[in-house]
Amino acid sequence: MKTRTPLALALLLCVGALGAAPAQDETPSTALGTGERRVRRIKAPVKQYKALDRADVYQAAINGLQANVRFQDVFSRSVPVPADARHVQLGSSRYDVVFAFRTEGDLLCLTPAASSRALRAIFGVPANQPLSAAILQRPTALIPGQQLTVTGTVLGIVEGEKTVLADGVYLDSVAEDQVQREVYLFTPGLQQPQLVSKPTKVSFEFFCSHKKDALEKLFVTVTAMSEQQVADKVAAITARLEGLRSASKTYGHYDPLTVYRRAGGDVWINVDFTDKVKRVYRYPFPPEISSMPALRNGVALDLETAHAFQTASRITCLVPATWPTVVRQASRLVPGEELRVRGVTIGARGTYNCVAVDYLGFPGRARDTTWWVDLRLAEDSPATSIWDVGSYNINTLPCQNVPGAIEPVRVMLTEFRTIEIPLPPLQAQPQNNSEGAEGGAK
Repeated sequence: MKTRTPLALALLLCVGALGAAPAQDETPSTALGTGERRVRRIKAPVKQYKALDRADVYQAAINGLQANVRFQDVFSRSVPVPADARHVQLGSSRYDVVFAFRTEGDLLCLTPAASSRALRAIFGVPANQPLSAAILQRPTALIPGQQLTVTGTVLGIVEGEKTVLADGVYLDSVAEDQVQREVYLFTPGLQQPQLVSKPTKVSFEFFCSHKKDALEKLFVTVTAMSEQQVADKVAAITARLEGLRSASKTYGHYDPLTVYRRAGGDVWINVDFTDKVKRVYRYPFPPEISSMPALRNGVALDLETAHAFQTASRITCLVPATWPTVVRQASRLVPGEELRVRGVTIGARGTYNCVAVDYLGFPGRARDTTWWVDLRLAEDSPATSIWDVGSYNINTLPCQNVPGAIEPVRVMLTEFRTIEIPLPPLQAQPQNNSEGAEGGAK
């Protein structure tokens, strides 16, 4: 197996699992004394992994679906790094691959130098020992037939192989990152975003897009919530949106086969079920599912379908453009992904037994809390809300100076962990005695 030079590998290995953290996230060391430990703190984005079976990862690679995944498999053997896979470019990040292995699920896992978690597990290096290029010259700690969990990004097919760029390999339970969050708000006319780094209530002023010298004020509320609290809040707001008399929309728990049968009938039933994604429909959708019936303020109307997918139990789920978060989540679904759906059965539409979706949850995603973000341009107006990581272009906030106009706001909800990179200690500077020498000559 061809490897890079020891010096180059050592430099790559020292950055751990940083990938390509943005330069603006770097902070200088706080320990600046000579000989003291010096570090640079960098914000590294935390990936959201889709929990899939290895067969679904294999199929995703065949279909060219690039996604962050977590799957269980069995170690087969180490293999030489393919020539075309020694350097991998993902977006703005470049990865130098130093090790490759095959699994019994017939997946080729490429391990870059920056994937310290994977390399430590593969070569049996404890967390309290430094990594060096020398580990690549010794046998792996993995034994053929050994079970493991891999986290990484599906790359597709590389030199005929179904390939994953591995950033983590785990022999026991998957270690969860200590997650920190930030919200960035981009308002018209401002070059730099406003930052919210903790749950709070805050407001920002900016110049109106439609009336010269007039000011707008963006009111932002950030609340930490559990996944179930999010689901319950969506149910409460949906009840008001639909004009229901109850304080919250209530859902019955059903197995997916029952939901499929109910979705073929004429009675609307609020359902809560868990299933796996089988197929994601691409736009333009079949005419029968290009729209869906819905209630708004007690009035029945048709809503355009923003996204559509089918589950393993043949339930066709239609997503309206009601919630920016649900729309974004639906746009990134991958076949084989497990998800929780809350919605209402709306009957058979052609050959499709349909559910209109109110909320999506992901049982395979391990996290205790998320942030719920409310955005308003008037304190007493209804909020536009988001609650999942991503970048959102919000075009629902009414201008307070020009009736009928909209103020465009972009909001980013990010999750990251802080990593410390050791820096070399400062060397003592020789004392300048020129002044004393001059004094002695006087």
